Amino acid sequence: MKSKMVAIMAADIAGYSKLIAEDEEETLRRLALYRAVFGDFITQFSGRVFNAAGDGVLAEFPSAVDAVRCAIDVQESLRTRNLAYPSSRQMSFRIGITIGDIVERDGDLLGDGVNVAARLEGLASPGGLCVSRTVYEQVLNKLSVKFVDIGEQELTSIPTPVHAYMLMLSTADSGDAHRRIFGKARMAIWPIAIVSITAAVAFAISVYLSVLRTTPPAESAGAVPGQLPPAVAGTPGVRPSERGPCGQITAACQAAGFTFGAQGQGTGLQADCIVPIMQGTSQPRRAREPLPEVDPKLVAQCKASNPRFGQGIGPRVEPSAPNQPR
Repeated sequence: MKSKMVAIMAADIAGYSKLIAEDEEETLRRLALYRAVFGDFITQFSGRVFNAAGDGVLAEFPSAVDAVRCAIDVQESLRTRNLAYPSSRQMSFRIGITIGDIVERDGDLLGDGVNVAARLEGLASPGGLCVSRTVYEQVLNKLSVKFVDIGEQELTSIPTPVHAYMLMLSTADSGDAHRRIFGKARMAIWPIAIVSITAAVAFAISVYLSVLRTTPPAESAGAVPGQLPPAVAGTPGVRPSERGPCGQITAACQAAGFTFGAQGQGTGLQADCIVPIMQGTSQPRRAREPLPEVDPKLVAQCKASNPRFGQGIGPRVEPSAPNQPR
């Protein structure tokens, strides 16, 4: 057996099984007609059909230019014939072309080139054409046609990726080409995106932990003499809204051990702590806990916002926020 380098064309009908299932007789009749048209064009461009099993066609050409010219004329001719049928019954070939070193045995051709052409045909859109880079380079400056580079393709049973191009014969071909291009791009971007997101999350966590380690305790940040730190808001009996000057005095008394309803025990919040602070009087003798130190400015601010605050033993006083004169 002698090997030779030829352009190999592989073609089959898209959706052939469905067409047969819907109307076998009409499909077979049109298949014979379309195959005859295909054969005429192959002969016209010096090609030879070496296998025509089922709905497929395998042909060889002396050059890639002849093979591509033949494919273009076939697709244009059959596209015109398909206009007589509804879209669901149109019969469209997909064609793949490559250049390969093959051997001939009993009129049939064998070799990787045949397999590559068959796999490229599977990439083509119905009524379209897909070629290998070797074919593209052969016809680039000889034919006025537009190809789209769809990059390297992993083909079944082919050990190495094949760089492929799609010939733009229709808008459907353009759509298929762009789906293949951007589909591969999305798959390539995903690993990069995952790594980037993971790195960003790790960085954010490290920054957060660093801030926690370096932030000073709440009670030491921005402390003002006579005022309690924000933690005082958690003292029992003090609502978060009681953060005005009067609320801070109440919180200071509570933090010192004075509580509501404990007047007879010498730890009454109102009589034993708030009243003497607000009136500037001595601490009652019965008081069991020392008065907290309160900035006079805070007392003045409380009186300005609530003149009645700390004016007598009376009922429990709960300043509201914001504190406004009543």
